[in-house]
Amino acid sequence: MSLALLPSPVPPGLGPYLAGLRKERGLSLRHAAALVGISYGYLRKLESAERIPRPSILMLQQVAGAYNVPSAEVFRAAGIQSSTLADHAASVNRVFRRLVLHPRLMPRGMDAPQWLDSFSTRQKSQWIEFAQRLESFQLDSNEEDNRTLLEILRGVPVPSEEEEEE
Repeated sequence: MSLALLPSPVPPGLGPYLAGLRKERGLSLRHAAALVGISYGYLRKLESAERIPRPSILMLQQVAGAYNVPSAEVFRAAGIQSSTLADHAASVNRVFRRLVLHPRLMPRGMDAPQWLDSFSTRQKSQWIEFAQRLESFQLDSNEEDNRTLLEILRGVPVPSEEEEEE
């Protein structure tokens, strides 16, 4: 599921708008990028309206939070209509429901769907993004990456095949 909902191309006013917010707050590009949780290069390209992948709703929410402005204001600058946001929220809810209610993925103690509504759309989007990144990590991984993932999940070092043979 793509969480990018901006029209293509990115509206020309978005970059200058974001640069203005950053400068009003006295932030350098590097500091602002760290606050938002994106790379310096991506923020630089976004502000200068270079050809870049479209920002996601989640990323725009992160920008709004970092700059302490309402998300709706940033969405307007990005050309996102409220109906688009409603469609996005419905889509996120569908994917999140499929993800966490899947019998092999459902967390223990969460067998009743009532708890699904306790998560915000932003939180659901973050979990979906996490699942997508995990899938990508798993698909692109080698033996070392698999061992790293198991160590993260288990909390203990996992021996390599060479170490197991010794």
